[in-house]
Amino acid sequence: RIREYPTRYIADSAIELLKSYEEDDGQPWFLYVAPFAPHYPWVPAARYKDAPVPPWNGPPPVSRAELRSKPAWVRDSGIPTERTDKARNHQLRTLMSVDDLVDRVLGEVDDLDETRDTIVFYLSDNGYHWGEHGLGEKSSPYIDSVAVPFFARWPGRFPAGETDARLVANIDIVPTVLEATGIPPAGPEHMDGISLLGDDKREALLLEHWKEAELNLKVPSWRSIITADEQYIRTYGVDGTREELYDLTADPGEVRNLARDHAYLTSLRRLRRGLQAAMYCRGAGCLRAGRL
Repeated sequence: RIREYPTRYIADSAIELLKSYEEDDGQPWFLYVAPFAPHYPWVPAARYKDAPVPPWNGPPPVSRAELRSKPAWVRDSGIPTERTDKARNHQLRTLMSVDDLVDRVLGEVDDLDETRDTIVFYLSDNGYHWGEHGLGEKSSPYIDSVAVPFFARWPGRFPAGETDARLVANIDIVPTVLEATGIPPAGPEHMDGISLLGDDKREALLLEHWKEAELNLKVPSWRSIITADEQYIRTYGVDGTREELYDLTADPGEVRNLARDHAYLTSLRRLRRGLQAAMYCRGAGCLRAGRL
């Protein structure tokens, strides 16, 4: 039975594996570390139970005009502010233990003199709402829910502190690793992602969520296509199929739904076609489909 905080146990196990890999130092290795924190119930380690967290003014207010332009499942939500405050504070405190885990594991990589030969990816599986649009938790198509941190470290190849503005996703990790190791993919038709070591760049990225009945989520199924400055969403809910269009440059909080604004009809039609193409693309064709 585990009697220590989970992130410490996971770090201990990861370090033990790294040391075992040294028994055959010339053999490549792969390590996947997935801590449960900061998932619910957000129980911080004892040392961080009352740790200070950065101040926050709470989520932006949700106007009636904003809600009127949203699908019914958004209008019917409404998350109490005190709940989002509690979630945020506890999540940030549990993340302090995740920071400790990352520090220990990467410290061991350094101690084993493996740093320059090791690619590290650090990312989350999803974003999270702290009351934006009156929502909590995850699974929505909005930026707060779908955007995740995505960091990569490879000394000598990825300059420290450099930012890549391309649209990327977790599907790009495998193509990147294959190129880095010199292993050809089974075929471009089998690989939807792009290598981050190359110059390929997509103009749009397909996002999808299919409701899992057993989880009884309020969020219905949806598809979306996102570019650097636009997001188009098609939701399949109890009130029928609904469309949303947001200008991410002028409206990064996605307050004003432009799907019924005639001034944006050309953009709406272009993104509809882009979504249709992205839904059925495969492999290298997805990069072409992502050029709007």
